[in-house]
Amino acid sequence: MEHNLDMEQLEEIFHSVQHIVWKNSRLIPINFWTFDDYQQEGRLVLYDLLGDGVTQRNLFCHFKVRYKQRLIDIKRRERAFKRGFDCGTGLDIYEYSDALKGKAASPEHILISGSLLEEVFENLNLRYRRLLKSYLAGDELHRMEKYRLKEKITKILYEQQ
Repeated sequence: MEHNLDMEQLEEIFHSVQHIVWKNSRLIPINFWTFDDYQQEGRLVLYDLLGDGVTQRNLFCHFKVRYKQRLIDIKRRERAFKRGFDCGTGLDIYEYSDALKGKAASPEHILISGSLLEEVFENLNLRYRRLLKSYLAGDELHRMEKYRLKEKITKILYEQQ
């Protein structure tokens, strides 16, 4: 990855693509980044492109695409990291189907699952009661039916708390 360019030539080339850096810094805002951070990332992308042997003729196109993709990846990582803190632990009712069916070993599980099942059945309309009964009986449900049933059950269990 040795380049035959000195720092002045690299800065000259970077100056010619700096408008791309400026535009993308406005299009893809990254928290806590200043324009210097965008420029530094642009220099790294430019250095990698020159190391890959991209010609001067194709440099603008390759730089524009690779730089924008790198910023999008950084933004995606930032959002994914934040999402990890925003999400609480969810209730997946399908993991507890054995407890709802009454197949749990302890009397406490039987009592809790029975009372939860009664509460859910009382608050479901007739269509969703049938779906829940057929699901607990082992019948296959369409994925959207499962999703809607799960949403109804979680709504019932969490709104009454």
